[in-house]
Amino acid sequence: MIKLYQILVIGLLTMGLIIFQKSRRIVFFILWPLTKYLLGTTFKYKIAIGNNVVMYVYGSVVDMVNKVLLYYSRFHSFAWEPRTSRIFQALLSPESTVIVAGGHIGYYALLAGSVATKGRVDVFEPVPEIYEKLKENIRLNSFTNITAIHGALSENGQVVTIISDHAQSSIVESSHNKELHKYQVASYRLDDYCITIKNDPTTILLDVEGFELFVFQGAERILANHPDIIFEVNAKMLRSAGANPQDLFNFLTVRGYQLFLIEDEYDTPSLQPITVLTLHRLQDLAPKNAGTFFNALATTRIDEIQKRSKLKISIA
Repeated sequence: MIKLYQILVIGLLTMGLIIFQKSRRIVFFILWPLTKYLLGTTFKYKIAIGNNVVMYVYGSVVDMVNKVLLYYSRFHSFAWEPRTSRIFQALLSPESTVIVAGGHIGYYALLAGSVATKGRVDVFEPVPEIYEKLKENIRLNSFTNITAIHGALSENGQVVTIISDHAQSSIVESSHNKELHKYQVASYRLDDYCITIKNDPTTILLDVEGFELFVFQGAERILANHPDIIFEVNAKMLRSAGANPQDLFNFLTVRGYQLFLIEDEYDTPSLQPITVLTLHRLQDLAPKNAGTFFNALATTRIDEIQKRSKLKISIA
C-alpha cells in the first residue's frame, strides 16, 4: 500500500509539472485536493530542495509554500521563490550569522544552514504545530548550526497572540485570517535576543505577514550595523497593522539602506540575469502588485554582492 501511495505521489508530481506551466490555479485547486484524497492529510513526503538539503512537506500544511515544494522540487532546485532563494544564498558565507523569522517548516533556515556551515542560524516560528515540523526538518539534515526558537519577533518583547488558519499565521488581525486558532507565544526584541546570544546577524530574512516594521523597531541597534535583509512586503497585511509599504521603506532608507524589489519568476526559475528593481521603480509595479505581495532586498553593499556572487544580478 505504501508503494502504491508513492507511485500516486510521483504521478501527481509529474502531472503537476505539466499543468504548472499552464495554470497554477489548477495545481492548487485540483491537484492538492486530489493528493489529500488519495494520501490523506497526515502524509509527509521527503523532497530535495538544493544544496544537498532534504526536507519533509506535509499533508496537514495547506499553504502555498508546502504545495509548491511538494509538486515542483522534483524538477527544480529552490522551487519556492526561486530568485529570492538564490539571492538569499548569495548574501551568505560560511561564517554568516543568520536570523530567520517566520521560519515555517524550515525552507530558508535549511538553505542558510547549508551555507553558513561555520556560522549560526537562529530561526523563529510561533505556531506550535509548524514549529515541531521545523525541528523535524532540522533533525532530518543533522544540522547543528541551526537553533529553532518557538516564538515571534516584536518591538517590545511581550507575549503576543498569533492568529493561524493553517494557510497563514500572523500577529496582525485581518480579514484574511479566518481565526481558526489563536496562540499566546513569547516574543523577542531582536536587539535584546542578539545581546543574549552575543552574536549580531549578518543577514536577516523576515516573513512575518505585515509585522515587519515592528520587528525593525525592535532591532534599531542591529540595523545600525547594516546586515543584509530580505523581507516580504504585503500591503494588505501592513495596512491591517496600521502601517504601509512606504513606512517600511522609509524606516530602512533613513538608516542608509538601498532597497530593491525581487521579482520571482516561476516559469523560468533559474533565468539569468536576475534583475532587482530599485526603490523608485516600485510605483511602476503598483498595479501589478496590488493586493499581492513581493520580496525586497535591503542592503548597503549591492556592488559587492554583484561582484562576489556567482549570480548575474542586474539593477533596473
